[in-house]
This record gives sequence, structure tokens and C-alpha cells, in this order.
Amino acid sequence: PDENEISGKEPCWPCERGKYQSQKGSTKCDKCPSGLSTVGRGSTSPADCVANCKPGSYGREGVEPCSLCSRGTYQPSSGSETCLSCPGGNGTISIGSASREDCLAICGDARHADVE
Repeated sequence: PDENEISGKEPCWPCERGKYQSQKGSTKCDKCPSGLSTVGRGSTSPADCVANCKPGSYGREGVEPCSLCSRGTYQPSSGSETCLSCPGGNGTISIGSASREDCLAICGDARHADVE
């Protein structure tokens, strides 16, 4: 780092995702509490820290507001922006699946499965 980076003077860089900087001239960014992150880079307040999406859901930048994964997809990780498609043409019985183990062979062509 050069002298300006150490002193908190120009040039400055935005805090990375999951961190914020609320004091001008500071030389470091503060990390959001566990389970929280920010939408993008450059946050300036701890109020910018919002909950990560839970497994089985996704959202813009992986934070709230979140949507449940649709049928045929799953997401095992928190803080995700997308859901993963079930392999091999398999699907899920319900929305919000958090495990690949939820991916099952789906009946078609006028057949059914007994599901309770």
C-alpha cells in the first residue's frame, strides 16, 4: 500500500460485499455480523447489512428479499443468487429444496407416485 492508502486519504476504494465503512477517512472496512451481508460494494452503514438468503432460497446478491427455489431446483448454501437444477431430468416435489437429495425421478405420461 502507498502512503495515501495507509493515511485514509485519496485514492479510496469501496468496501467489498459484506462490509461497510461509516467513518470518512478510515483505513479499513467493518465486516457485517455473522449471517448478514450487503447488496453489492460500497456500503456506508451497518444498517446496509441484511440477512443472507437461507438454503433453499436465492436473492439479488444473495441477500433479502429472497425467493424459494422453484420445483426442479435446489440450493444447499446460504447467501446464494441462484438455485441449482436437479441433474438428469429429475425434479423436486416442492419448492424451497435445500438438498440435491430432494431431486427425484418425476413421473410423467399419465403415471403417478404415492406421495404423502
